[in-house]
Amino acid sequence: MMATADCPPPELLAGDAEDAAVTDAPSSSRTASPMLSTSCRTSFFCTPTPSKLSSAQKHIQGMLTDELRTCKQQLEVCRQQLESANTKAAVAEAAAAAAEAAAANHKARADRLHAQNLQLAAEAMSAQRMRANNRRAMDEIRNVIDWVQRPSTAG
Repeated sequence: MMATADCPPPELLAGDAEDAAVTDAPSSSRTASPMLSTSCRTSFFCTPTPSKLSSAQKHIQGMLTDELRTCKQQLEVCRQQLESANTKAAVAEAAAAAAEAAAANHKARADRLHAQNLQLAAEAMSAQRMRANNRRAMDEIRNVIDWVQRPSTAG
């Protein structure tokens, strides 16, 4: 059943049985009905009784209360999800900071090792030069010894 311009839907106007009696049907068909009167269903003018208005107000208030309760429940769920997300974000930030600190430590260690490797390479090159110098010095010493030990032909 469709509401007219002045008549709300029947479920909002269902009131006491005496208020819902059919008013413009033939007298033999007048019976108590929880639905709207025939005049409300067939005309553009509807004048609900105070009890029908009270019933409609209670119905609307109940619907609004239910909707408010549902909204509050959804809001609480959203709040809990946000709190959980914030906790997870804080944990992720802490993990990222720890990983960053570990990476910085690894980089510092790698830099120290690289510096040590450069120092060792320089020392190795220096040692090679010293060995080469030592070989030349030994060769010169041998040459001197050989020269000294040669039999003298001058004599």
